[in-house]
Amino acid sequence: MGGPDVSADELLNHIEALGVELPDGITTSAYVDFDHDLDLASVAISLELGEVLDHGERFPGVVYDPDDYEETVIVVFSDGTLFADSAGTVSVQDILEDVGNRLLELDLLEAGVGPSAEFELAPKTVPVPSEYEVPEGAGMTDGRGVVAAEHVCPDCDHELSGGENYCPTCGLNLDSGCPDCGHELRGTENYCPECGTAVAGD
Repeated sequence: MGGPDVSADELLNHIEALGVELPDGITTSAYVDFDHDLDLASVAISLELGEVLDHGERFPGVVYDPDDYEETVIVVFSDGTLFADSAGTVSVQDILEDVGNRLLELDLLEAGVGPSAEFELAPKTVPVPSEYEVPEGAGMTDGRGVVAAEHVCPDCDHELSGGENYCPTCGLNLDSGCPDCGHELRGTENYCPECGTAVAGD
């Protein structure tokens, strides 16, 4: 496949930023990777899952608000990854199996490729096509499935949103610049390595 992995939370945030209403309540998400390229225009026209919420230029997938499943959003990516997030009564595994079977019936997937291909329930990360544009500041994986967060506390490794001045876990001052010379600091120094100004406790 060759595309990146993104955190499931980042993917849901991206979908919501497109104006898609996400399911209410406690949700379960899952993905299945068919590792088979899909023609998104054919998927959007043929699949008839329900309202197509987004497709194409702003997002490399087709996003559905499906008629058959309440409180559910389904994403079909161009690389053959299907993602579902649901607060409904039907399991996400059943939803993805149904969508996969529909793709097979419509000859949008090759015979022999089935919903058993790399299924993951409640994933921390989701494989996405290489053309997926990761919003700035979002976490991506390092290729081993470990989320490489853009913002972590250098002292305790607590994941940060990027807007904090202090780490909410250990209290480390996260202001990254020396107050005298502006030299970028990691946050663990006692003195600025550029100008020698005391920075501990700032």
